[in-house]
Amino acid sequence: SLLDQGLSRFLKRFQTYSDAKRTLLIVMTDHGARFSLARQTPQGKLEERLPLMSWIFPSSFAQRYPQALQHFQANLPRLVT
Repeated sequence: SLLDQGLSRFLKRFQTYSDAKRTLLIVMTDHGARFSLARQTPQGKLEERLPLMSWIFPSSFAQRYPQALQHFQANLPRLVT
């Protein structure tokens, strides 16, 4: 929660940069929520022990690499180690 506002500001500004149109942005953390009410739910208990990985693709990615995006989407529900 200490970085939420800073990350939010960065992501909003990032969208306005010309480089954002050709940049794949990956946000990773070593664990999920640890200090929120979500942690008190069964899902929250799992997520606090798992890393977070969020991928933000540029809009042109699907047009340039449709097969790569299909593979990525197919792997989303799979456990990959």
